[in-house]
Amino acid sequence: MGVTRPDKFLWQRASGFDAGEAAATIDTTFDIGSITKTFTTSLVMQLVEEGVIDLDEQLPELRDVPDFPYTGQMTVSDLLYHHSGLVNYRDTAEFGRNPFAITTPVQAVMTSAREPLQFVPGNGTAYASTNFLLLGMLIEQRTGRSFDENLRQRLLIPLGLDEVVHLPSLPGLPNQGTAGVVTTTADLLRWGSALYRDGRVVNAHSLEAMTTIDPVTGLGGGTFGYCPCTMTPDGRPLFTYIGHSGGTTILRYAATEDLVLSVNLSVSVWTPEMVQATADFFEMVRAIVRHHDAVARAEELAKQTPPADPNTTTDPETATDPEPPAEPDAALPSEGETNDDA
Repeated sequence: MGVTRPDKFLWQRASGFDAGEAAATIDTTFDIGSITKTFTTSLVMQLVEEGVIDLDEQLPELRDVPDFPYTGQMTVSDLLYHHSGLVNYRDTAEFGRNPFAITTPVQAVMTSAREPLQFVPGNGTAYASTNFLLLGMLIEQRTGRSFDENLRQRLLIPLGLDEVVHLPSLPGLPNQGTAGVVTTTADLLRWGSALYRDGRVVNAHSLEAMTTIDPVTGLGGGTFGYCPCTMTPDGRPLFTYIGHSGGTTILRYAATEDLVLSVNLSVSVWTPEMVQATADFFEMVRAIVRHHDAVARAEELAKQTPPADPNTTTDPETATDPEPPAEPDAALPSEGETNDDA
């Protein structure tokens, strides 16, 4: 796990064992699963900024899946925000019968394509990793470069994310635009800082589009919103955190405290027990940091307040009594009384 306030502090801890049953350290690498989608979304938004992709365009015919039956029936935005209606390839009967038979992004996409849409594209929300496999194919087709080459040249090298690698497709794990990034806690925190805090990945307009969260589903463009939430005067929820979760890993940014936080577990983060445990951990960290900030502000204020002059005395013969306090507008209720307006 790790917590950072960029340019202020970095705290990391490790315990237990990694996937290979070796003792975990702060330098242990781990698969961040669907948090890979934050990288894919960033590539899409960079290409939107360059005019290479339009969020409102219909999905064109993709050379990797020429027989995809829903070409032209959903937009790039539908894919990005999980409004496509496609069934997640992992939820298909075909995948359930033999997941290890799915070894490539093409197979995974066509597994989903053989299922009917869950709803008319643009008229519902259903999380599906298939959406991001299609986005990965679109990135490759529009740039003429592989997904991994785009990842390296556009994101990893410019941001100095030296510990990030992207796994190839594996049986049951097509990876590509939907999963497969492996990294360390420190580099994951650097990625979260660069994307959500520092504006070093996409421009402000693109980041706003990514982090505009559906109040009902908690989904944005390759981003989740996390409660606890407060409400705006017009009734919209303000999410305490934005970020993404994947498999055994969570990445979040808390703007109020300016904190980037991550947790990587040896078990799924999606079980009810782990959802509650990680939520409690993040809230504990926020409380600690808020207390630390309050103490630091008090100490700074004390430094700015000049000390009393020990040589200054008051002559009792010339001193005047202080003015009595002003009468309150309304008397406090006496014992046994109540104030109905309170």
